[in-house]
Amino acid sequence: MKKINLKILLISIIFLGILTAVSFVAVGAEEEGTSGGSLAVLTLSKLFYVLRFPTHTLLWNVMGDNEYVFFVLLGVNVLIYGYLIERLFYKCT
Repeated sequence: MKKINLKILLISIIFLGILTAVSFVAVGAEEEGTSGGSLAVLTLSKLFYVLRFPTHTLLWNVMGDNEYVFFVLLGVNVLIYGYLIERLFYKCT
């Protein structure tokens, strides 16, 4: 494994963190019925189910009703996806 490009890693983590937060808000708006039926909000709300994939799908029973664990695991997902994106950039260049 070669050296990790920290600049690409940080950019991808920040981008994915913002995207995850926005899609989380979109899910809330969709569930409450306040989204207005916008295609962008619907797309973002569906994207949240992709962004929460590894930890929330595998560890749903472990989380229980603890919001702290929910958000920590979202952060773990962002770190995993950020690392994968950085590795893809490394492989392609």
